[in-house]
Amino acid sequence: MVCRATLFSRKNDADKWRVPNRFAADRPGPHYGFSEFTGFSAAPAGERVVRRLGETMATPKIDALSPQEVEWIQSQLDGAARFVDAYSDADAGQPLTLEALDRAFAVWLSQDNTDNQLVNAVINAVGIAFGEFLVQSAGFEWVIASDEYGTDLAVIALRGRGDVLVYPANFVAKRWERRESNFLAASFASISEQVAQVQSSWKKTAPPNRYLAPPA
Repeated sequence: MVCRATLFSRKNDADKWRVPNRFAADRPGPHYGFSEFTGFSAAPAGERVVRRLGETMATPKIDALSPQEVEWIQSQLDGAARFVDAYSDADAGQPLTLEALDRAFAVWLSQDNTDNQLVNAVINAVGIAFGEFLVQSAGFEWVIASDEYGTDLAVIALRGRGDVLVYPANFVAKRWERRESNFLAASFASISEQVAQVQSSWKKTAPPNRYLAPPA
């Protein structure tokens, strides 16, 4: 996946990569977005990061994205590219990678920003970029997941065959809360391995396909 954007000076144009939150006005119920995460009180720590459906909470309702939400995701990917250009000189002008995002996030985190608007923009952009890597390279798809804690943008793998669910913005938000860096590339590898394990386990326990004739 390659996400590029116009280069700019961090010193002179530090706010140009910020991407405003944008939600689909016609979606019923609570809207997803980092505005719900600033206090980190919506759910117990870790429960909205990665889980198998039905293991710790009621199974969420899964919906397809609206065109507005697809457009919003693209705006966050553009923001992630500009974020890397601004905070990782070594990666500026290069294809977006998780390693580049790790380096940029570490530099930004070291500055101890307290501006909520800036924090929201960074977590949304980095989180959505992380989710897009899962979609492009680990068998996930973008969905809207609704449960007792609200409605969030999420990615899901092995739908109907294991249901591994990740809330990428919340995933990054939890690490911002702990002031943790250099986790994106390692987490991608770990989640990919988890998906492979779930898929392998499902294949071993899946019932036989009644529509297939037995071997001759």
